[in-house]
Amino acid sequence: MGELYEVLGLLRFSNIEACPPELQGKTITLKSNDGATFQLPAEAACISAGVRRIALNTGADNEIPVPLKKNTVAKVIEYLKHHKDTPAGEIVTPLPSDDLAQCGASRWDAKFVEVDKSLLFDLNLAGSLLDIAGLFFLTSVKAAILFKDKSADKLRKDFNLSNDLPRHEEDAMARELQAAGKAIQEDPSADIAALAVTLQASAVAAEKQGCLEATRTEAGTPVIDPKSWRHATWRAAVLMDWKQLAIAPVEVQADRDLMFGALMASQGAALQYAAPELRADKKLVLDATKYSGLAFGEAAPELRADREFVLEAIAAHCAALTGASESLRGDKGLIMEAARKGYGACLEGATKAVQRDSDFVIEVATVDPQAVKYASEELLNDRQFALNVVAKSGRALQHLPSKFKADRDVVTAAVGENVAAAVFAHTSRREDLGIELPWDGQAQLKSIAASAGIAEEGIADPTARIGAWQPDGYSRTIKAQKTIQFTAMSTMMGNMGQANYTGCNYNLEMLQRYQRPELDATALMWGAVGNIGMRWKAFASMDMLNATPEALLSIQDASKILNVTCVKMQVPENYAATYIGDRDGILTLTAGGGSGGGWKPSEDAGVQPIVQPIVEPIEWRADGLGKGFLIGKDLDDERAPPPPKDSSPLSGWVDLVGRDGGEEAAAQQPRQRPTYELEIGARVELVGLKSESKNGTTGILTKSWADGRWKVQLEDGSGVALLKGQFLRAIMPASEVAKEGGAVMSAADLRRAKLEERKCQMKQRAEERRLAAGQEAIACA
Repeated sequence: MGELYEVLGLLRFSNIEACPPELQGKTITLKSNDGATFQLPAEAACISAGVRRIALNTGADNEIPVPLKKNTVAKVIEYLKHHKDTPAGEIVTPLPSDDLAQCGASRWDAKFVEVDKSLLFDLNLAGSLLDIAGLFFLTSVKAAILFKDKSADKLRKDFNLSNDLPRHEEDAMARELQAAGKAIQEDPSADIAALAVTLQASAVAAEKQGCLEATRTEAGTPVIDPKSWRHATWRAAVLMDWKQLAIAPVEVQADRDLMFGALMASQGAALQYAAPELRADKKLVLDATKYSGLAFGEAAPELRADREFVLEAIAAHCAALTGASESLRGDKGLIMEAARKGYGACLEGATKAVQRDSDFVIEVATVDPQAVKYASEELLNDRQFALNVVAKSGRALQHLPSKFKADRDVVTAAVGENVAAAVFAHTSRREDLGIELPWDGQAQLKSIAASAGIAEEGIADPTARIGAWQPDGYSRTIKAQKTIQFTAMSTMMGNMGQANYTGCNYNLEMLQRYQRPELDATALMWGAVGNIGMRWKAFASMDMLNATPEALLSIQDASKILNVTCVKMQVPENYAATYIGDRDGILTLTAGGGSGGGWKPSEDAGVQPIVQPIVEPIEWRADGLGKGFLIGKDLDDERAPPPPKDSSPLSGWVDLVGRDGGEEAAAQQPRQRPTYELEIGARVELVGLKSESKNGTTGILTKSWADGRWKVQLEDGSGVALLKGQFLRAIMPASEVAKEGGAVMSAADLRRAKLEERKCQMKQRAEERRLAAGQEAIACA
């Protein structure tokens, strides 16, 4: 038995102890769905987590039914018996070879899956149904090898599917998948095809094993043609990106089984693209409503006007009333009936007139206090309404604004109606009423501390900084009412190398969910604070953050933030304090060159295409953390090419500079003296590169660094390059580029870029002054 884990986006399989002590030494009997029985040791059977759970619940003496045919069960038992004493190998991903034995699998495992495609997917289905992680992973990897480097047309032919997919539909699917950032391979059609044949083969296996019965027409033919390549690819595309339903053919939008999967992926939103007959399907609509009450608004009009069905939808999600017909949204009898069943929160979907009806809201809150939360804004801020509602339902105090939880009269009225309402009152109001909850006092703690000799009750020193002099002459301890965890924005915007720091901060941010409601707990995610703390001690005036003073919080700013955090009631569990206002920058996908996934080298690694990964072939690549991130830099890998000589751009652009580029090559292409100065917004020409195809390419300078590097937006559409100034020749100043409309940046962007350039220059001058001061000190010595 084992478990599958995801590590840095890659799957890992790990063996763990399989058979519990109470089953060891016993025999398990499995029964296939066609009546055959099989016996095997519990130590082997329990490699299947599914069998293990059933055996623990029903005992080892009872037959365990298996939803598979006898031939497949026999093959699975062969796998289980072999691995009773032989742990499964840990396969490495991404796969370094097409030979499973070289990927970490044992030779026995590699030979075990050398079977035809039909049996392979039968075993994959068995691994999934019986929860045999090792078998499922092994067969999935074997299937991946079968699909590797095969075009969509080749996969279609291999699985004997009909060629009924129009070219324009295939192109539309690939284009939408690429635009959504969901494509993994360079050709999105290959991604869709691989999943399409997997789904088709799995469905055929499930039907063959008797686990799944295809929906059929009255004539007995399947509603979905199992040989249709068109439907298989659309199914795959929708499961990869449910928004593909918007452009899908009508028959795909009418695929009921597919729609259930799309609803799960979209949290109910996919119902808007369902065919009309599916929007009238009660089971499907209720499934969508469970994910999101707002999805009910996409149901057929007859369902949204059906009073009994609307009540069912409200039971699935209280917000469903929002999508009901206007008459039902204003039906007070319907809302009261739902409240009596515990769904008073459906008031959220009622009409504004109902939400403003003070008497009705109080009546509903008497039955279900949570309805108060969805009263109109005017009522929620009306003190008289608060007094009236808590007088009828004290527990409604929980759903009133925090100002009323600290209001003496409101709390008194709430506690008078139901003493349990004191739980939701401000601590000071409970103190006024003489109500002490377990987390309000420390009598028990004081007793334990005194008996242990840790502390003793007595007269407090009035000059002591900890504690305070009390009128009765005795010191008192009061349990903390609030905690503030100091974390950092690294949990949202961490840099490479901050994994441990970010992980610790993330743990701190999780504490408040366990401390609430006993404590008013929050986590303050600090941004950059200047002239204080460990950074200041370590770097002082050389701190790189000093170059962006407008992004630094001052000590005065931090004091104000801390003051608000300490005194404000019910602050969020987590919030950030920073001057960084680039919301789009924070939310923009950067992984995979903007695709949202996949490995991507750093900006030092050469030309980065705007959408797709590098398509120029290279002889090697870095496969993980252990191999480094900068291509060609400090890689302990025999596949790494020899480092280019210093004359190459940044000494590491394998796609721009040849393996044998060096001073000789640079000498053969002498750099011309620039006609204009290099500046943000100027048009430049790439010169002196080993790659002849790149020499002469023009682009616009968009950013500069203090070390002499420039970012160039290439005008041939190939992406962005990062080059030293010696490989750039200015051919048009920024002012002229702007006049002819060739600038790639807006005026605001240009101003920001120039500001960044000045900051880099300031940093460079500071570094020069530091070095000069150091040399002067050495000379004086």
